[in-house]
Amino acid sequence: MIVVCMNCEISSINKAIEISKPYDTIIVKSGVYYEKIEIKKPLILIGENYPKIGGKDENEIIKVLSDNVKIIGFEFLNSGYSEIY
Repeated sequence: MIVVCMNCEISSINKAIEISKPYDTIIVKSGVYYEKIEIKKPLILIGENYPKIGGKDENEIIKVLSDNVKIIGFEFLNSGYSEIY
């Protein structure tokens, strides 16, 4: 399990995804994360206390390019564009 928080060793969701192995679980603590996220491997991404992912009105906030991805417990803000395939 990988933990992400504003004051943790890993403070970026993207960094957690980068160092994760397929089927890892990533726990994201509450806070606001301004990141464009791309997931290319099976993962479980769990938000604790509904962290916010802000898009700054720029296209997609999160892009999932893998099967077996679960995203639970997040709030998405200011997405400029969304598309579900």
